[in-house]
Amino acid sequence: MILRTGPLYADNENHIIEKRTIQLIEKIKENKPIEAWANVYRTFVNVNDLSSAILELSKIEFNGILHAGPIHKESYYSFFKKRLKQLGWDNSLLFPIKISKEKFPYLSLDTSLNTQKAQQFLRSKFHTV
Repeated sequence: MILRTGPLYADNENHIIEKRTIQLIEKIKENKPIEAWANVYRTFVNVNDLSSAILELSKIEFNGILHAGPIHKESYYSFFKKRLKQLGWDNSLLFPIKISKEKFPYLSLDTSLNTQKAQQFLRSKFHTV
């Protein structure tokens, strides 16, 4: 079995926050504006949801590739906007920017995953931020 996911993030229940969000919070503390890509899409996955799915998969026979995560993709901008609000931080310093393929020729703008098979196959649910 190959299990693919997008970037991971954690619930705040144990005060574990991923590095990307910590960097944004540091900029907010310094009252600095933050630019986030509005046209780069990923499938952001909650690590607790992923853990539940892995435990479920360990008990069944499955051969193949499974893309695990929520059904909807998010841009970095929309993810960070929601994530900061979820954590109780002011997200008004966050501004959307669009990047160009000329400036970032090797960056894939959309590497979101089609998670429909996982949604149908697993009882575990994947939440959006």
